Amino acid sequence: MFVEKRRERVFLNLKRQFGLHRLSEVKDTPNIAIIGSGGGLRAVIGMSAAMTALKERGILDSTMYTAGLSRSAWYLMSLYSCKRPNATELNTKLREIVPQIRSNMFLYAWFNNACIQDMFNGLNFHHMRYSSRNMALLLTWRNLVIHFMEDLLWRKAKKRQYIF
Repeated sequence: MFVEKRRERVFLNLKRQFGLHRLSEVKDTPNIAIIGSGGGLRAVIGMSAAMTALKERGILDSTMYTAGLSRSAWYLMSLYSCKRPNATELNTKLREIVPQIRSNMFLYAWFNNACIQDMFNGLNFHHMRYSSRNMALLLTWRNLVIHFMEDLLWRKAKKRQYIF
């Protein structure tokens, strides 16, 4: 049902927006998909930029499917969790939030995380468990990021506003 309705919208948009008048029937409509890769914050920013550019040029309205891996999927989840998905609006929100996340992620995790003692316990645990200092630091950094993201996403989810 959704696919048939979407195919009709894509068919009309391709004819109107791009002048593809040789498309004579809805069944001839091509399947256009947008796929985003994983890769952390870069993937969110990249997917946001791509979706915004595609929307501004009218191409997004001609796509049948979107898919994302890892953080690109987070972006898509945020976009489609809105009643009226708007890639440009979400991109604007990301432009406000991302610099804060980049510059303040460590400080935020340090001062606002209720599990600071757990972090230190985790550091000691990982340091004892793994002989390599680099491994201990890597796992500690991972724990900081995970606690930060869980806390941030949990608060946003309660308000039904997603940032990624």
